[in-house]
Amino acid sequence: MNNRQQYRSSLKFDPFLKTLLGNKSENKLIVKNQASLGYSSEYKHWVGPFVMAMVMANCIRRSNAVNNYSSKLVYKEALVFPNFFAGFNYMMGLIVMGTAFYCPPLKWALRTFILPAPGQGPSESSMDSGFLKVTGIATGSNGTKVKSVIYYPTDPGYRDTARMLVESGLSLALEGDKIKATGGVWTPATCQGEVLLNRLVQTGSSFEIQIL
Repeated sequence: MNNRQQYRSSLKFDPFLKTLLGNKSENKLIVKNQASLGYSSEYKHWVGPFVMAMVMANCIRRSNAVNNYSSKLVYKEALVFPNFFAGFNYMMGLIVMGTAFYCPPLKWALRTFILPAPGQGPSESSMDSGFLKVTGIATGSNGTKVKSVIYYPTDPGYRDTARMLVESGLSLALEGDKIKATGGVWTPATCQGEVLLNRLVQTGSSFEIQIL
């Protein structure tokens, strides 16, 4: 890490904003990710911050530059909890983990007694009970609301992540003629799009979309 070298983009602007024509997209992304534990009147559930939300926001930033969703897109992501206590426990866990990064004794205790060893994944029973449900609600410039839900029926961290990677590769290998993207760095939405979505639905996921 001490020998790493930082490189400046030759584009002279954020590479995430590069369009298909190679110029800088003027589309703006306003990120309003959930920053703390709170109650969502829209979902009727307690919600909190998701550790990967900023990564997802940059993914949306890139997709918006290429797919041209909106000139001023507002994005918000949150983790939904079944109740307040589940959210509270999650937030306490984040605080402990964050503190451990700056407290060597606590980091040692976590690695020795709590965290799994390298290569030690979750148990079969834990993966069997896992799932992932991603709900998206979009509001258009005229006030129209659209809701989409994609569901992964098993552990998303190991099993379904592996399936997503496999189906992404198969999309390129078997259905590359349906994919217009060429070289470069792409998001799933800008590269494989519905090709990947259809493969995921055919192999275990479910997807639905409706106008509210």
